[in-house]
Amino acid sequence: MKKLIVPAVMTVIIIISILGIIVGYNSVKNYCDSKNAEIDRWSKDCLKYQSEAMNLGYELEDLDKSTDWLYEEIVRVQKENEYLEKDIGVWIDKSVQLQYEIKEWEACAKKRNEKVKILPVVSKTLILTEVIPKVLPGVVHISCPQWQGSGFIISEHLIATARHVVEGVEDFTITLDNGDRLHATRAISSEDHDIAFIWVKESMTNALELGSIRECKLGQSVFAVGSPFGKVNYNSVTLGIISGLNRDYDELNDGVYGSIDYGWDVAFQTDAPGHPGNSGGPIFTLDGKVRGILVGGFSPSLIIAMPVDLFLKDIEMIELMFLQDEYYHEEKEEEYTYSYTEVQVGPYPGDVR
Repeated sequence: MKKLIVPAVMTVIIIISILGIIVGYNSVKNYCDSKNAEIDRWSKDCLKYQSEAMNLGYELEDLDKSTDWLYEEIVRVQKENEYLEKDIGVWIDKSVQLQYEIKEWEACAKKRNEKVKILPVVSKTLILTEVIPKVLPGVVHISCPQWQGSGFIISEHLIATARHVVEGVEDFTITLDNGDRLHATRAISSEDHDIAFIWVKESMTNALELGSIRECKLGQSVFAVGSPFGKVNYNSVTLGIISGLNRDYDELNDGVYGSIDYGWDVAFQTDAPGHPGNSGGPIFTLDGKVRGILVGGFSPSLIIAMPVDLFLKDIEMIELMFLQDEYYHEEKEEEYTYSYTEVQVGPYPGDVR
């Protein structure tokens, strides 16, 4: 019995040892597998970190290049600033110099009692749009059985125009800017020049301001207002300049109006376009003053005007010439005979000698 027990015990011990070895092996194997897995994971992480490190290296290289470029830009900007500072210094010096010069000129102006003024820059178009509405009410259209023309108001009852507009006419229809019509039957003309005047019984407003042509210069801007080709173009405006002063067109005038002398020897010339129907209309400078009467032309841009200087100081006298026709001179109706008593001539008796 003892012989059977000992081997059995030994067998059990061996089996237990084998099982322990097997269990230990499995444990060790599992442990090793887990460690290998961790090693693989760490290897992958290392590769990832290595890749990221390489990317960071590339980025660092780019940053280094960007830093170099920024440094170069900073250097360039600094140089430009240095140049600008130099330029600023130069301009400051010039500004100071100009200020000294301005003070010197102001001192000279004060010594001469002159005021230094800065004139505003004014658009010609702006001036025209302001001036034209102010002067149009003073321009009129003249219609008569023979022809049509233009004119302008110079006093309460007086209209100025061209002589050849009223010549041989005793019936005028005057159309004002607002459309009102006035009738006139009386006109007088200059014997020496192409200017005339029409008397209107009704009171008129909007008399225009007159100015001497002597105040004007060659090339100065002017504009004409009138009725080219008749009332259909009533109060049309054309713009130009004074093209010539002190013109003598008497010889050329013979070819326009035959042998009649209209005294175009004191005319001035403008290129403000004009046509038949403009005759008698005003030529304005941009200050709204009438400088002349349009009387004719040799082309639409070679226009002849009589200066208002010819009657500038005679308006009151012209009005009196119309008014005197409303009165007549008293004349003696009967002849009386007077008798005279003979009287002694010489010293009276008793005179002291």
